Amino acid sequence: MLLDAILHLKPLERSAIQCSFDDEYDSVLWYQSTEEQAILTYRNSIKEGTGYESGEFDINPNGSLVILNVSLKHETFFTVKKIISAESPVIFNVYIIDVKTTGKPTYGFPIIDVCEKEHAICYKSIKDISSLNCLVNNSRPAVKLNWIDKTTVENVSISSPLTVSTTDNVTFTTILNVSPSVCDSRLCLLACKSSTFSWILQRDESLILLEDTDRELASAEPHLRFIEIDSEMTLNCGDQNTSLRVWKRNNGIDDTMETLAICVNVEKYMSTVLTNEFIITSDGSLSAKEAKSRAEGNYYCTYETNNKERVILYDIRIYSNPIPNYLVVDGCSNQQYCTLPVQAEGNVSCTLYGIRPEVSLEWEANQSDGISFTAHERKTEDKGDAFNIFLTSKFTISQSSESRITVKCRVTGEMANFFDLSTNIDLLVLKETNEVHTPTVVILIPAIAVIALLVVTAVLIWKRKALIDQFCILNGRETTKPSTRSRGEGINLMKPEATMDEKFIKELTTKYEMMYDAVRPIPYIRDKMYCVDKVYIEGGIKRREYIKDEPGKYIWTTLNSYNDILSESNLKSTRKIIEGEPGYGKSTITLQWAFDWCNRVAVSPLKNTDILVFLQLRQLGHISSIFAAIKQLILPKDSEFTETEKIRLTGFDDASRENYIRKAVVGNNEKAFEWIKLKLKENPILHDLCQVPLLFVMFAHLAHEEEDFKDFKSVTSFFRYAISCFHNHMLNKLNKNSSTADVFESNHEELNKIAFEGLSKPKPEIVWQKMDISNRLGKEVYAHYCDIGILVEEEVLRVGDRAGPRHAQYLTEVRFYHKLFCEWYAAHEFVRTVNSNPGILPDFFKNTEATEVEYMYRFACGINDKAAVNIIEHMEKREDCKKFAILCTVEQQGDIQNILKVVKRLVSKAIFLKEDSSRILQRSVMQLIAIASKNKIQVNEVQLQNVFSHVDTDRNNIVLDSGLSLPAMKTLRTLVINERGREMTVEEGANIISFALQSECLKKIDFEGCILPQELSLNDTVVVQLSSGCEVMWGRNCRLNLVTGIWEKDGKLLNDYEYKLRRDATLELYRLSLVYLGIIILRMLYKDHRVAA
Repeated sequence: MLLDAILHLKPLERSAIQCSFDDEYDSVLWYQSTEEQAILTYRNSIKEGTGYESGEFDINPNGSLVILNVSLKHETFFTVKKIISAESPVIFNVYIIDVKTTGKPTYGFPIIDVCEKEHAICYKSIKDISSLNCLVNNSRPAVKLNWIDKTTVENVSISSPLTVSTTDNVTFTTILNVSPSVCDSRLCLLACKSSTFSWILQRDESLILLEDTDRELASAEPHLRFIEIDSEMTLNCGDQNTSLRVWKRNNGIDDTMETLAICVNVEKYMSTVLTNEFIITSDGSLSAKEAKSRAEGNYYCTYETNNKERVILYDIRIYSNPIPNYLVVDGCSNQQYCTLPVQAEGNVSCTLYGIRPEVSLEWEANQSDGISFTAHERKTEDKGDAFNIFLTSKFTISQSSESRITVKCRVTGEMANFFDLSTNIDLLVLKETNEVHTPTVVILIPAIAVIALLVVTAVLIWKRKALIDQFCILNGRETTKPSTRSRGEGINLMKPEATMDEKFIKELTTKYEMMYDAVRPIPYIRDKMYCVDKVYIEGGIKRREYIKDEPGKYIWTTLNSYNDILSESNLKSTRKIIEGEPGYGKSTITLQWAFDWCNRVAVSPLKNTDILVFLQLRQLGHISSIFAAIKQLILPKDSEFTETEKIRLTGFDDASRENYIRKAVVGNNEKAFEWIKLKLKENPILHDLCQVPLLFVMFAHLAHEEEDFKDFKSVTSFFRYAISCFHNHMLNKLNKNSSTADVFESNHEELNKIAFEGLSKPKPEIVWQKMDISNRLGKEVYAHYCDIGILVEEEVLRVGDRAGPRHAQYLTEVRFYHKLFCEWYAAHEFVRTVNSNPGILPDFFKNTEATEVEYMYRFACGINDKAAVNIIEHMEKREDCKKFAILCTVEQQGDIQNILKVVKRLVSKAIFLKEDSSRILQRSVMQLIAIASKNKIQVNEVQLQNVFSHVDTDRNNIVLDSGLSLPAMKTLRTLVINERGREMTVEEGANIISFALQSECLKKIDFEGCILPQELSLNDTVVVQLSSGCEVMWGRNCRLNLVTGIWEKDGKLLNDYEYKLRRDATLELYRLSLVYLGIIILRMLYKDHRVAA
């Protein structure tokens, strides 16, 4: 029988002539060419023959011949004889194989010399090139090429000279030349296609779209389009019959045309975008998800439909509505109608912030009102994508005028009708009184977001000899001295006689590889598992660093990389504690370290570490020593621990999120990348929610996988959707019976009870024996939840109290994919329990740590409003649960009256925004205040404790250190600014007071713990507003004198000496608080030391 075999020609490459003699045989004999003597024989697992002994050949157990280093001499006939029976008569089969060697080209597709190699299609103007060369480099055999004109429906082959060259008679280079003059239309599509041996190429053709820009096109009337900045811009071109498109842009500055994208719809749809600013949709439209100011200009689409060439022109104008969306009049704090007290002469100013394009402003009034405007001072600030427009005009009011005159500031010019913006105010001409009208305040309600919880992992990095000696003594046997190995040298796990430490390291690396190669961003998608190195993206990392000579005081310094945590320069302590809220990546970072150690990554601080021991704390509950833990758990699992330095994982910022989307979700698919970013922007709750890496990973993959991805108002709604996706994915994948799957999804009462029982214990137990949980759920339900990835099995070794192998056994333990899922199901049982017996709440809160079950509380409030009322009421009574009461309140989605009752209770007491509050909690507090303001509920007191950054005077918001903005609080009574040790400037103090005065109910502004200037400069409007019954305090006994702007005590102004005493006392109090904090920390450390001793 004559067969063909093709071998890849590559130096030092192993290749096999595949045979599969699966049935029984006596022996296999291989012959090369016409040689009569077998080069290799295989019988009874014994290999013999000259080819085997020389090291040229080997054989697999199934009879396949292995050539250890393929070369040209192997391009010949091979004969294989399979002896079925060696007994007389001999029974055998003979096969003759014609072996051909091949060499894959440098690139797996034809290369067009004027194009970028990675693109299947490119664009060029004919006037920029004189000839086109297409080539395939270093292939064996030589690949024949053809140029084809695909401009029309009929593909036309172009006759052109073909050149084939070789330097070693092993590989060949084929070059095919053509002149661009073959094109006879403005748009011309040429393909360079292989006509022989296409199977050695990854892609058999490359395309180039040529444009003859010297050919005249019919003029087109521009389509004027106004596009709002940061909104989607989509420009259409042609229809479903359009075969070729070229998108270009002229920015209007000169005649330069920028090519943006090309589309080809011949045989198959292809497109190439030449700028990151745009994407091309499936119908050939040019689209920008978030149009910026640079998108302004003239857009040309040259296209061909049914062999007819056309052009369409768009005149794009980018506009931006002002923020706020009204003209701001100096002295009026909002866009509502207001009154300004004025003299007969003075200045009035109005401003537009963040508008585009640039516009003009003017003041106007009725001529009969007796007021005139002169000395106009106009100013424009260019803010990049938008402009700030200022106008200050001098007014003069005649003596015969009315005491109240209405004037208007408005937009003028060509964009006046487009924006139609104006603001009316009344000028109250002061005669003998100074009565003014207090303007109202407009509040923007911010969105909220949420955070979760994860198991803390730890890292153990020990010296090799000590660990191996201890480990072997634990097993009851001595160990030989480990062989020495230079620092950084790789470990040869394949040595025939491995030392004890090499065997141990091999066990570690084998286990770690299984772990870090099996990362599942979403548990139910089991067919998409990643190596941790392919999905790990660095988020924010900060390190606690104590300040020298200031006991107890520390700052958080930013680390550049996760490697900095373990670098020698940071090894000031042998124990490092990594903290991070749920899903912030503590487990992932330890998996990345395991990858770095196993692969000896050059930049890793672990590259020279002898042994890395990786344990999961949840598996150590019944284990008495670290050595026993290694013996019992090293075969199954990971995690790390060492001595005391605190590291904080701060989660994903915008850059980290974008890196993850590109690296692990969409790759180079720009359209999918922009779509996911758009969903994140459109979904306010997700922006802060997705600072948590685990939740962002779920969002990114769900948004990419699920076509009907929804908007969410709370973490409960997001998690409910995620759980539904888990069930639906498995239903679609396995074609399960829909009604059965629906039952599993909706009826999970027993799983609720199991989760709740585990979390409600003083020390939560959230790992179960497989037999126990399977029996309680039922095998079918248990299998379903394991299939969708919500439940996860782990095999662990449990050892009894007595020594000896008979008391050690492997058990299968079951846990939830993440503790958040456990809290989700526990919340359902918690709701049922609370609704049936609210009296259990006091004991439940007493016996559980609130931080351990934070999300169970929040989910419960989002699931059931009746239970939420009782839960929040009890939370308010506990000091350690008040912040959770706020988080739970914003989860509610039911009866607005019940929600408002809870809000009213919460805001009747002081509300805090603290430095140690998460961004999620800060946003939730602001949401609570916004709800109160919108519904005219009085907010008794808001305290900012070490979170103040600055006042954004453009928007009149307070910006916090977290980056969040606190808008005006319309119903606030008292604002407390507590900034320990901070020295406020005159401008900061005045801006804070102006911000607070946006409240219609304000009674007090209190500065605590900070140092204020001796005198604050306040404008007349602020003084008038403060005079209506609001006091400004500095601590308990210093009040701001509104007439002088100087602080006073007991009715007397502070002189320079008294102010200095006050200032020094504030600083000393701050220093003493730091010393006291240091003493407390030292006492805690001393106490821990005595306990350990």
